[in-house]
Amino acid sequence: LDPSFFMNRNYEMKTFTYGSQELQLLCLSSACS
Repeated sequence: LDPSFFMNRNYEMKTFTYGSQELQLLCLSSACS
């Protein structure tokens, strides 16, 4: 596999974890709890 594959995968993982954290923050700030 070429390095760009791992770079892209690492980027996807970062955006995924950031997105989930963002969702949790929105959930906490709204009437989700």
